[in-house]
Parts: sequence; C-alpha cells; structure tokens
Amino acid sequence: MIGLRYRAALGVAVAVLAAPGCGIAAEVAAAPAKPSLQDLFNTASETAESGHCDKAIPMFEALAVDPRVKPGSLPAAAISVRHGRCLLERGDEEKGTVLILAGLPKLETSGEGFADEIASTNTLLGQAAFRRFDYDAAVAWFTRAAAAKDRNLRLRAMMRLAQVKLFDGDGAALQIIDKAMTELSDKTPQEKDTHANFLAVRGRALMNMGRNKEAAADLRRALSLSGGLTLKTTLSDVALRGDLAQAMLLLGQRDEARKYLAYTGAGRIEESPFNSATFMGVPSCTGEPGLRPEDSAVVEFAIGDDGQVSVAQTVYSRGTFAAATAFAQAVRDWTWKPESIAKLPAFYRNLTRVELHCSNASGEVGHVTTPLYNRITSWAAPIAGLGETEMQTPLVPGEAAPSSDASSVRIPRKTVVERLRARGAERAAAGDKRAAGAALALAALFDPIRTDRSRQDMAQAIVLIGEADPRRTDPGSAAAIASLRAFEAMDASTNGSLSGRKGLQQIETVLRPALDEPLIAADALAQDTLRTFFATRRRVGEQGPEQTALLRAVADDSRLEEGHPLRQIALLRLASVAAVAKQYQEAQALFTRTGLTEQQCSLIGDIPKLKASGATSSDFPDEALYMGFEGWVKVEYDIDAAGHTANQRALIAYPPFVFVDAARNIARGVRYDPTYRPSGQLACSATSETVRFLNH
Repeated sequence: MIGLRYRAALGVAVAVLAAPGCGIAAEVAAAPAKPSLQDLFNTASETAESGHCDKAIPMFEALAVDPRVKPGSLPAAAISVRHGRCLLERGDEEKGTVLILAGLPKLETSGEGFADEIASTNTLLGQAAFRRFDYDAAVAWFTRAAAAKDRNLRLRAMMRLAQVKLFDGDGAALQIIDKAMTELSDKTPQEKDTHANFLAVRGRALMNMGRNKEAAADLRRALSLSGGLTLKTTLSDVALRGDLAQAMLLLGQRDEARKYLAYTGAGRIEESPFNSATFMGVPSCTGEPGLRPEDSAVVEFAIGDDGQVSVAQTVYSRGTFAAATAFAQAVRDWTWKPESIAKLPAFYRNLTRVELHCSNASGEVGHVTTPLYNRITSWAAPIAGLGETEMQTPLVPGEAAPSSDASSVRIPRKTVVERLRARGAERAAAGDKRAAGAALALAALFDPIRTDRSRQDMAQAIVLIGEADPRRTDPGSAAAIASLRAFEAMDASTNGSLSGRKGLQQIETVLRPALDEPLIAADALAQDTLRTFFATRRRVGEQGPEQTALLRAVADDSRLEEGHPLRQIALLRLASVAAVAKQYQEAQALFTRTGLTEQQCSLIGDIPKLKASGATSSDFPDEALYMGFEGWVKVEYDIDAAGHTANQRALIAYPPFVFVDAARNIARGVRYDPTYRPSGQLACSATSETVRFLNH
C-alpha cells in the first residue's frame, strides 16, 4: 500500500531525530509510555486514508506542535502535507493549500519513497485550482502529476488535464487523451470503464471544437464500452447520456437527443425545486470575457444538503476557458433553501445539468434597495477587513440582484459568509464591537438564504454597532444602524409563505410602523427606501392613495439629491399612474422631472406588474408530452410602454434542449401593465420570468 511507504519514509526521519546527540532523544527515552511519533503519525495517516479526515485533522494538528517534530524536517513536511490534504477534502482549500505547499518541496527532495504521494497531491492541488477556476495553476499541477511513474495516478492526472483544456480549441485535449488511450487494452472491466471515460471527455472536446459527428461516434463507442443504453443509472451513465443528447442536438437529430436525455432521468422529477432557487443568476453578455448574446453553455453541478452548489463545471461552450468559467461561476453561486432542495432525490442533487445563456441586462441596473445596500457595504467593508474578491452582490427579499461580474476568480458566497461570521466572533471576543458589528452586518446581507442565523447576525450587528458608538458621534455608524434596521423590516415583511393579496397585506402591515420609527425617519435613504419598497408592491392600476402619497413623499424629499435613483423611480411610477388615469400632461411633467432620457429610464424604472401570461396547454411541446418530460425555462425580454414583450430569449433551461423554443413563444404573448413613456417606446429592458412546463 502507498501508506506503508509513507510511514516507512517517516520512520527513517524519526530515527535521525532520535540519534545520539539529539536532545529530543533523551526526552523520548524518559517517557517510554508516551506513543512514539511514528505511532501517532501512522494512526493519523490510517484514519485519513480510511476516509475519516474529520477525525484525522486534530491528530495532525497535535503532531504539528509536538516538540519532537523539528521545524523544517522531513516529519514536519509529511505531517503538513497530510494535514493539508485532509483540509482540502473537508473544503478548507485556502488553509489546506498553504500547508501542502509548505511541506511539498521537502518531500520532493526526499527520494522515491514519497513519489506516489507527491503525484496524488499534485492532482489534489490541480483539482482545487480547477474548482476555483484558476486555469494556469490547474494546468501546472495536473501536468506535474501526469509525469507520475504509477500508471493509475498518471492516467487520472491526464484525464483531469484534458478536462481543463476542453475549451482551448487547439486540439491539446485530444492529444492528451489519445496518448492516454494508447496505454489501455480494454481487456478487463476496469480498463473498459477507463477507456469509456476518456472517450467521453474526447467527445466533449470534439463538440467544443465543432466536430460534432466525430464527437457522436466517440460517445456512442463510450456508451457501448460502459454497457449500452440500459435502465442502469449511475452518475457516470447520466453524464455520458447527457453528452450524447448534446451531440445529437448539435447534429440536428432532436428525436435522438431527447431519447438519450430520457435515459438520464432529467425532466421526470415531481415537484422539482430547481426553479425555486433563492438566488439563480447568469453572466452578463456585455460584462464577461468573450461572451456574446448568441453564446450558450451546458453546466453540470451538484447541490449540498445546505442548499449551496458544491461544484459546478461547464461541459459544453463554444468559447474560451474564460467564457466557460463565467457560466460555471454563475451556477456556483446558486442557492436554495435547505428544506426546498431536500425534496430533490440525492441522486439528482449530485449531478444535474442546465442550459445557460448570458443576460443582456446591464450590470448597473438600479433597484430600490441598491443605494441603501451600497451605503452600508461601503461603510462596513473596510472596517470588517473585507477584500475586493470577497465583495458580493446584494440579495434582498423582493428584489433581483444586479448581474455580477464573474470574469475574475471570486470566493464562493457561502465561504465569505462563514469567514465574516468567524471574523465577527473574533473581533467581539477582542472587544472591538465596531468591527464585529460590521462583519456580522455583511454576513447577514451576503447570506443567500434568509435563515434565523442571518436574522440573528443582523440583530446582533445593530446592537454591537450601537454599543460601539452609543452617542452616535460617528455619522457612518448612525447611518449603518438605520440601514440595517430598514433591511430588517423588509426581510420581516417578506418572511413567510403567503402570496398574492395576503402576502401583499403582510408586507404592508409590517412596513407601516417601520416607516415612522425615529431611527429610520431621521435617515432619508433608509426611510425613502422603505417608502419606495412599500409603494411599488402593487400593480400600477391597483395603486391606492397610500402608495401614491408615499411616492410623492420620496419624489419631494429635499433630503435626497436632485438626481437620486429613488426620486427617479418614484417619479416614473407616478408618471405611469397618471397615464393610466389619462392625465397625460401630468405624466409628461413627472417624467421630465426625472431628468432621464427614455433609454436611461428603461434601465432604472421599476418593472411593470404582470398582467397576463398568455400561456395555454397547446404550448407544451408534443415530443416532451409524449416522453413525459417536465421542466422550466427562465426567459428574458424587454417590455415596451404598452406592456408587450420584445427580444425574447432563454436564460436558463432545465432540462437542456427540451422547452427553450416553447418558452420563447410563450414569452411573446406575455402582457404587462402599461407604463408612461413620451414616445411610447421601451419601458423596461432585460426583464425575466420563469415558464414552468408541468405534464399532469
């Protein structure tokens, strides 16, 4: 076993430490009952190798501070690497990588005894780099691992290296795969499976190069080697059949595509929760490297029990690695409530595919809560010590988050929230209430799932910031408390399962008293955000005197600067209300007060309320109906002043390929409340809705 060689190598190093003249040897001899360093390392290693890193990590931590381990020695290096490997497995990639890199150079100069561990560790580092979408680092680590003498380790690294290079378009992935397959004979079931896996990756590479006929041939051969199209369903079977469906679609053979898709089980999940995500964004067509409106991707991902995406990778995209990364990074930030995703069988949580397209929405589209969010994060981020890569887009109840820039390597939202909570606890223990409050405030705002924990974070942040500045001598602290209290009120108003008119009544019941709280009333931005949030919940044609009065209060609030987004949103809504009442002169005057051009107001105005979906049972695709598929498509379109849609396009589709055309046709018939624009042109750009297809 590999582990025996590791332990033997460590034993040599321990013997050196215990040689005559070494002070530690006397200490070891004086306490013979104490387990030897070798025994402790063996136990920790065996525990890790048996898949129990949660138990092995504290063992390695104790070894790392054991006085018998000399810093910089081979034992110290071996402990550091093994400890780091376990941390990588447990998800702490930052600390795990640091520990591995601290010990790996020493192992590399120690001789052949550690050769296999070095190769497998290089592969682990490559996988960690790939998960964080660091192309250069992944290629470097996998290339080093691919030089391993052990055949299995070498083939595993070559497979990973080919997967990283899938989108290079220069044939490098094909060369790696072809070289690997020369070592396979297909004489044993294991060899057949390995060969099938390489053929599957080769098929993906060919599809991404546009060589779809060759891809289909490789994928069919892989299917044959893996047992054919049977009712057996493993994760690898699902992935391969999904690849074949993709190849058939690209060849225009839609019936074949749906046949292979049917054997994945996709589109056959009752009460699928995929379309009920708390957050489900896509990359921007204008803000991402190499992305065009016509580009698309198929992304494969897994969801943890906590509702967070644990891993996401693009399996098809006719673009560069950066473009493929943009789609995968977007999916990695998707989030569901744990109780919602629990309805999904574990098998499908471990491997699901969606079809994605980029969004035409501007990354700078304003929303009611955006100014308030920007103010609190600008104040809190430097105090909490938040880095640029840790900044997140707002996720506020009732509001859509602006499109985020996924062009650079970003830290997953879940990781950022955990770090902020830990930072808040650490700063509170140190007596720095201001920094603790800032960190917890950001943790609450960044948390994609509005849980009791995030609500506790926000409540505690308000208390800590207030205690740090009880006399409100710092304007920033006072504004932060007012901002957080406003967010707290909005969150409370939308917390619950009520919808429709009852849900609207709940929102208004909670927000009414909050509007006049002294702390909020004294802060223009906090109060006007709540006023606008309250007043825009109803449709234009159903807006009553209370909502109109609140909007006028915002529009006439002298505390706001003249061109403030909240003032502009209020004026645009008031103009639409006047136009519905056929008071066109007043509508024109209100619109003029915004100071916006029609193009500008199409980006900042609030989204009109849905009037009619226009969908009928005849919109269900016959092929999907026949094969028993269900699914959904998130569509994007612009809305003109009359409430009609234009420029309809799909953003996300599950399952891939099946319902996109039908969803676009339905989107053409969607109708919204009319809004006032002097020329009667575009009222709102890049609005999205989800169309569900239920086969029962």
